[in-house]
Amino acid sequence: MAERLRELLAEERLEEALGILNEKFDIELSPALHILKAQILSQLNNRTEAKNTYLYVLKRMPQLVRAHVNLAKIYIEENEPKAARDHLAKAVSYGAKDAFSHGQLGYLNLQLHNPWSAISAFQYAIALQPENTSWQYGLLMALSDSGQSGSALSLSSELLKKDPSNPQLWLRRASAALQAEEKEIALSSVEAAIRLGNAGVENKKIAAQLNFQLGNYDRGIELLSETVAAQPEDIELVHQALSWLYQQQLWDSADRLLSKVATTTKGISNNQSSILAYHQGKIAHANRRLNDAIKYFDRAVELNVNNGLAIIALAELYLGKQNFTKAELLYTRAEALDDVRKEAILGKAQVFLDNGDYPSALRQMKLAYRKYPERDDLKDNIELLEDVIRTQNQARL
Repeated sequence: MAERLRELLAEERLEEALGILNEKFDIELSPALHILKAQILSQLNNRTEAKNTYLYVLKRMPQLVRAHVNLAKIYIEENEPKAARDHLAKAVSYGAKDAFSHGQLGYLNLQLHNPWSAISAFQYAIALQPENTSWQYGLLMALSDSGQSGSALSLSSELLKKDPSNPQLWLRRASAALQAEEKEIALSSVEAAIRLGNAGVENKKIAAQLNFQLGNYDRGIELLSETVAAQPEDIELVHQALSWLYQQQLWDSADRLLSKVATTTKGISNNQSSILAYHQGKIAHANRRLNDAIKYFDRAVELNVNNGLAIIALAELYLGKQNFTKAELLYTRAEALDDVRKEAILGKAQVFLDNGDYPSALRQMKLAYRKYPERDDLKDNIELLEDVIRTQNQARL
């Protein structure tokens, strides 16, 4: 029988070979022949019978490494990672020393458990097959996901020497560099991935943010404009970038970014248009075009009555113009909004102070301190204002 099976298998006459094996009772077949039968069944895409055959063998010989490994392969093909991992773990524990068992166990540990449990498995596989990129990439993923940014950065650089046109490798390098706070390396890596065709929106977002942080404002504006053109609903990213530029006092760059974005945002919602109007007002205010700023802030509030930033900005403008009535009304309105409540309460206190209404200012500051006790400066200001009021009252006597 053995000679006949060899002939049929050599000629790839699998069904005939299977027929010969099926003529025997299970108990008549050796474990080796059962494994052969399971392999043939698997090649004929009869995975269910193949699995049953491997499981039958393992009942007789639970430490048979080859059966565990082959059964794990079927579970991997059927996208059953937990079952596959269980059998590969048993194979390794029973002495499997092949690269596949250890490397694939690394991927399954990475998927099901944590990256730490995958690192040693990949390292073992690489020791056996040092040129196998699949195990190298697996180790890179495990190192990166476990926070070992230095090792991940070194490994990604080595892999890129062999495969410099792989955009996914460049992105892995960028991720490791970001973890290591190596922003210049991260930027060069993600820009390389973009040049190699991986120019998705998320990659452009990351590249834009890094360009802004490193002072490459023209490139940052270009990338952010492309991102908004692809996803005009993602105004929040523009809002974050503009807010960052304001903090750096880069008003010209902010103006150029907003002008570019405005040409690619047709059909956006009222709330999104409100955000853009708010930023137009901020830039107008910075350029001392106060009437234009008021117009833009009014427009922002008209488009979204809950745009707290625009309401606060409008209140500050009226406070600067000493229009205390309008400023107070706007701050009162903003007090109802969670995202700007602190600014509204403190702004209203400033209205009372500038208007000389110290008792009202004191009440407002005490309200602020009750809500935000972490503001130690408020306590000092309250005590100072109490002294001022006390002095005024004594002077009236």
